[in-house]
Parts: sequence; C-alpha cells; structure tokens
Amino acid sequence: MPALLLRRAPLGLALLAACAAPDALAPVTKDGPGMPVALARASAYDQFNASYCPSADPQCFPIVIGGGSDQRLAQTFTVGISGRLDAVQFPFVACTPDARGRLRLRVTINNVNPDGTPGTTVLSRTGVTALPPAVDPGTTQGRIALAHDVRVSAGDVRSVVLTMVRGVCTLNQSVAGDRYPSGHGFFDAVENRPFRPWVGFGETQIYDDLAFYTEVR
Repeated sequence: MPALLLRRAPLGLALLAACAAPDALAPVTKDGPGMPVALARASAYDQFNASYCPSADPQCFPIVIGGGSDQRLAQTFTVGISGRLDAVQFPFVACTPDARGRLRLRVTINNVNPDGTPGTTVLSRTGVTALPPAVDPGTTQGRIALAHDVRVSAGDVRSVVLTMVRGVCTLNQSVAGDRYPSGHGFFDAVENRPFRPWVGFGETQIYDDLAFYTEVR
C-alpha cells in the first residue's frame, strides 16, 4: 500500500496524496460497490452522487476534514422526495482521534445562500464520535443517522456541512466531472477563510461534488 502524505491544493483544499506512479482511474459507480445494495429501513434514497474514486488508486486523493487547515466540506443538493430527511452517507476512508484520543465530527443540515453557497442557518445538528459504519460489506459508504430529522419538500435546496471538532477524517473523492448537476461541493479552510468562506470544488479540482447520498422517509 503506498505511503500517504498530506498535500495542500490551491486555495487550501487539503488532500491526502498517494506516493505511487499514476495508474488508470478506476471509479466506483452506482452499479458497483459504491451503491449500497439495499436500504433496509423505512427511508428511501433521494439525492446522490454514487461515483467515487477508491483511495487505493494512486490518482485519487482522499479529502481531509479538519487537519491543520481546519477544513470543512459541504455539498448542496435539491430535494426530490417530500418527507423527512433523516440520514446522509459519505465514502469515509478513515477517522483519527486527536492527541488526547478524542474524535468528534459535526454534521449539520443548513440552508443555501442566494449565491448557491452553504448558508449559516442550521436546521439539524448531529455529533459523530466514531467512524460511521459501512452500509454494506466491502464499501466505505458510511451512514450517519441525523439526531433531528428535517422536514423537506421536493424542490427545496439544502446543504450538508461536515466539520471536525476533534480529530481528522478523510473521504474518498468523487470522480472527474459534474456528477451531480442539482448541487455542488465546497470546501472552507483557514487559507481561504479571510477572502470568502466557501470555495466550489469545480474552481480548483477536476470534480465538482462530494460523493454522497441523502435518505428521506
């Protein structure tokens, strides 16, 4: 397995870069292990970008949440099913506690500003203290049940924001292109924070979104 080094991308997006020779990109799509086999709950999958780039691929750089850049990640999405948003999923690679053994990831559902960036109005807040369990064996798709579900209607535009309070987590990146045209991925890091709080992935990366799912019941 190649060694991993922390690398800084333009405008502060923190990535983990695999030190190995480039190889063919091998995306995981909704027809492969990136799509959970079944949703054995009352919820239904609503919005998703199922295509992510496996961390074992040397061209794929897992995205850091937290770290020295205090980086936050976010994804905006357009609701397709009216009901109650009660869970989200992301392809987690790993989560590492801080020096005192503490780990806490804060997951919030927020509004979206008129300019399309994640807003500051928090509609739901959930604390995660361990690596979210995989939905199906052989996948990294971790499910986070929201502590407080959110009533949504088809056509609503919302954002999910991932913030590390303690420790560091990493996600598999999406494959190249705009895989989810009904929203966009963003990052916010110390380096760009004085200028603007959110920068779209599409401005600095070859992909436009996070890999993600939302669940509505």
